[in-house]
Amino acid sequence: MSKKSELDSIDHQLREIVLQNPSLGESYLRMLEANPAAYERMRNRVREHNKRAAGLEERLRALGIKVASIAGLSGVSKTDYRRALPLLLEELPRASASGLKASIVSVLNNEWARPDAIDPLIQEFARDEDQSLAWAIGNALSVIADDSGVPAIVELVREPKFGSAREMLCVALGNAETERPLAVETLMNCLADESLAGHAVMGLGRLKAVEAVDAVRKLESHKIPWIRKEVESFLKSSHDWR
Repeated sequence: MSKKSELDSIDHQLREIVLQNPSLGESYLRMLEANPAAYERMRNRVREHNKRAAGLEERLRALGIKVASIAGLSGVSKTDYRRALPLLLEELPRASASGLKASIVSVLNNEWARPDAIDPLIQEFARDEDQSLAWAIGNALSVIADDSGVPAIVELVREPKFGSAREMLCVALGNAETERPLAVETLMNCLADESLAGHAVMGLGRLKAVEAVDAVRKLESHKIPWIRKEVESFLKSSHDWR
């Protein structure tokens, strides 16, 4: 590949990374384009991402797992997925947020990653400053979390600095079994948090938390339509839990 072709490819990739990230977007891209030094730093991050992704893909191929990209692991057999999992978890804390880490998190949104990926994802959520990536981590945890992760997830949900990234952690608490009392208590407290109320209702619904009916009913007239819909669904389903 010529130098110009390589730069064109990197620039295209850079634009996609920036524009697909809700916390960055067009204004951030314009800022980069007006600042050659900052733009070159971002190019170097893309190069590093490509290098690390290529290295990880090569290690997967050495195991006999043939995928065109990390995302391709979503379509492999359970046996191959479980063989690939240690490599994904090894790379997760080292990968940059823009690109490879997001790809790995997306692939870990799979029940076959349980229980190995629960603690590593919780640790990533706690240290990641990219809210959109943190939300994606919470989304993965909503699929794979179990009782082993509930106490740590509760601590994250109780920390306001994580903002709306905590939404899917509330849903993840809905997977609790032996830790159900702690999960229910935490989610009921979240009903008073405007940024978490709807997802708290979703988590309580997963837990079939009949003890939360009166608290959830108070949100029947919530100003946000989708939250009213979740409340309606919760209250309707609760008749079968009694």
